[in-house]
Amino acid sequence: MKLITMLLTALFTVPVMAADSYLCIAEHSGGVGYNEVTKEWKGRVFKTKSKYIVKKADKKSGTAWIVSDHGSKVSSSFCKKDFNKDGFLFCSGYISHFTMNKKLMRFRYHYDAGYVNFSIIEFDSPFVEIGKCSKI
Repeated sequence: MKLITMLLTALFTVPVMAADSYLCIAEHSGGVGYNEVTKEWKGRVFKTKSKYIVKKADKKSGTAWIVSDHGSKVSSSFCKKDFNKDGFLFCSGYISHFTMNKKLMRFRYHYDAGYVNFSIIEFDSPFVEIGKCSKI
């Protein structure tokens, strides 16, 4: 009887959790990078393999959603509010921002470190990534 109860609980719990999570995979990335040889910042295209998990935050956390790198337990961006009426989710972190459109299932992530704080974090490159999301 316990086994049947556990199976039924798992069956009905998984779809609820899945509706509150998204996997967002970056397709393109660009920004500026520092060239050691010329000692200049230049625009460039970056290769990307980034994957982000967007999931509902614990109600006690004070945020609506959290964004983390796939495979990481640390959140990079926090979303204070839920998706708005137009389907947008706006999230911020210490040095990053994440925006998702649930209607189009697209996202934009931008990393702000580097360049303006070059003397603090050497050779850190600010960039923007765009890609698509899917429910998980």
